Amino acid sequence: MAKIQKAVEYFQDNSPDSPELNKVKLLFERGKEALESEFRSLMTRHSKVVSPVLILDLISGDDDLEAQEDVTLEHLPESVLQDVIRISRWLVEYGRNQDFMNVYYQIRSSQLDRSIKGLKEH
Repeated sequence: MAKIQKAVEYFQDNSPDSPELNKVKLLFERGKEALESEFRSLMTRHSKVVSPVLILDLISGDDDLEAQEDVTLEHLPESVLQDVIRISRWLVEYGRNQDFMNVYYQIRSSQLDRSIKGLKEH
């Protein structure tokens, strides 16, 4: 994507009316759409509901801090989280819109809602 962005900048500076500029702009837009799609796919496939037992462990009034430190809350696996962060940074810098943030909000709020419903049922 960085090479495509450089090509867009090159043609905008040196040949703004060229068909090559239109081609690299189209390629750039398709790449951006592919990144947005991958972001959605990663979030959908890997977002996790938090179990009621884990929620209760985390909010318990137990004074044993060592036991609470062992309890980890993982919404996304670490490798997926790193990919989501990289894609997000690129989309913020070059994507020229923030629509992917709505995707994050929708997916994570759905998982939060499911976590709370699970806690209520528990």
